[in-house]
Amino acid sequence: MNAKKVNFIIGIHCHQPVGNFGWVIDEAYEKSYLPFIEVLDRHPGIKISLHLSGGLLKWIHENKPGYFVRLRRLIDRKQIELLGGGFYEPILTLIPEEDRLAQLSLLRDFIKRHFKFEVKGAWLSERVWEPQLVSTFNKSGIQYTIVDDAHFRLAGKTLDEIFGYYVTEEDSKELYIFPTSQKLRYMIPFKLPQDTIEYLRSLQSDEGRAIVVADDGEKFGFWPGTYKWVYEENYLENFFRLLEDNSSWLNVMTFSEFIESFRPLDRIYLPCASYSEMMSWSQGYFKNFLIKYPESNTLHKKMLYTSRRIREFERKPEGRKAGKSLDAAKRFLYMGQCNDAYWHGVFGGLYLNHLREAAFGSLIESEKVTDGLLYKKKDWLRVDVFDFDKDGYDDIILNTPVLAVYINPKSGGTIFELDIKRKSLNLINTLTRRFEQYHNKIEPTQGNRNSDKPQDSHSISSIHDIVGFKEDNLRAYLNYDGYRKAALIDHFLEKDETVERFSKGTFLEKGDFIEKPFSFEIKKASTSTDRKACTITLSREASVLSNNSEIPVILKKSVNLRSNLSAIDFRYEIQNASGQFLSVNFGVELNLSLKDPQFNEAGKIEDINNVAFNDMWHNLSIHCELAPKCTLWYFPIETISESEGGVERTYQGLSLMFIWRLEIEGNKKGLLSIKIDLKDDDSH
Repeated sequence: MNAKKVNFIIGIHCHQPVGNFGWVIDEAYEKSYLPFIEVLDRHPGIKISLHLSGGLLKWIHENKPGYFVRLRRLIDRKQIELLGGGFYEPILTLIPEEDRLAQLSLLRDFIKRHFKFEVKGAWLSERVWEPQLVSTFNKSGIQYTIVDDAHFRLAGKTLDEIFGYYVTEEDSKELYIFPTSQKLRYMIPFKLPQDTIEYLRSLQSDEGRAIVVADDGEKFGFWPGTYKWVYEENYLENFFRLLEDNSSWLNVMTFSEFIESFRPLDRIYLPCASYSEMMSWSQGYFKNFLIKYPESNTLHKKMLYTSRRIREFERKPEGRKAGKSLDAAKRFLYMGQCNDAYWHGVFGGLYLNHLREAAFGSLIESEKVTDGLLYKKKDWLRVDVFDFDKDGYDDIILNTPVLAVYINPKSGGTIFELDIKRKSLNLINTLTRRFEQYHNKIEPTQGNRNSDKPQDSHSISSIHDIVGFKEDNLRAYLNYDGYRKAALIDHFLEKDETVERFSKGTFLEKGDFIEKPFSFEIKKASTSTDRKACTITLSREASVLSNNSEIPVILKKSVNLRSNLSAIDFRYEIQNASGQFLSVNFGVELNLSLKDPQFNEAGKIEDINNVAFNDMWHNLSIHCELAPKCTLWYFPIETISESEGGVERTYQGLSLMFIWRLEIEGNKKGLLSIKIDLKDDDSH
């Protein structure tokens, strides 16, 4: 009879998002990636399966080349098995099949080129599983992937039935799937090494069992409080030593070694799922983030739109000759598919504006390359009308070599994206202030900031248990919006409404235009003086409460764009469609992802016909001309979000509200206009 043993597979996943600050990646390298490898090098009896995302590998290759030398040595010693995956760490189920295959191929080829290693397994970003991935992995030559034990529990398996791996199939294509243990994810490295050893001892069997832990490498040193515990207090050194000391019954091996030695437990079909925490954050299905956060949906649909245009051009005769230019467009597209900016959980993700900006910037760069291939002339204007955001209603996209303007007629005739091409910048990359469950943790007099040290000598808190705050009095900044913070939002307000109430979202709306459907007309012109020009006119008739009476108002607004200019004209016609007198304040709200220190708190400027905003971060200046004179309200849009470092306040953009006093006789009209000109700071 065979002696009772247990096989232990350790998977480590390391990733840094596209657009993250270089100093953050450097700190993660010094606190986690490098010391982990140094400890592993001292313990030749320990084997791990390691995944480093392509973007991180590229950064390490360019900035820390010595790491590759160490890695190659450990690979040659068969201590490390490298895992593949999407190069820029996309959620594979969010991107088209052609892009999935390309991302998987990019990382596979990078690893083969630098390490002479053929990957057999793939890391699944955020363990987001859908059955169609079987075909994708099969086409890519991937034999296995790793999900959570939660996936298997949803498929009806008990914890006692998942000590190994299963085979699944889709359309006669096969894939091996390993479950990773949530229990071990919460133990390692947060409990004493001996606690893990005792748990592994309890799993001994003569049946060739395997227990898997596969999780973030950053928790070994980079997560709050872990560096002191993992390295200065020798958690990892002691853990590896104990694994080696118990090698008589504890066999540490890689995924591929286990597949070579043991057969799959059975066939299985897993439902769409992720790890349990992600299932909670996404209300059970990852794509629900696209419902909860329209900003995420905009980024996602922008990515699909960019990908579709590349693929359509690629299939044309001229596309097959495009060569390196088309490859560059694809590379920018893949960078824009990096997952972090598309969702939010305990990590900042979507709430981190620099990650959203990097994703949008990559996609705009990709579009610029594609447009350069499509349009040989410098002067062009394209109007696309289709259901961009997939809500059943048409949207409008105006594109020139200078700007791109995205308009949603269904939702208030608003502009939800404004791309400055020369900056590769979406100027409406803002975020709406929404309630999140962790806001309930914030007390009126909260303090409790985090420190980088363990709570006691026997364990440290997991990132999921930390309740820390990066500054005091966060509750004072908890404000919520009743509508998406886009641009060209039309308000009818009481005469005594204030910027303070407006900035907190507690004002009283008198009209019925916000996020309501507008009809639209499109007129294009091409003359020797105007070059190519386009006017989009949006219209809606609704009631406005004025002097305790509901007065019908016909609101028409036009977006006027010329192909060769970085300026946009907005013109309003407000018609009192009744015989009564209309007396009300009218405001046009613009929410822009810029930061000007002069407008860093709520305030107002009265009786103006022009104003300028200067963003030194982007070297950008925005000049506004207003007619007739009006009042400007302004305030910073700040969200309260949770990250690995605790709950924090994050700047999202600048909210501007231009307000006119309307006094319109029955059946008369009022006219007003806003012209914005987008300039480099050194060009005016």
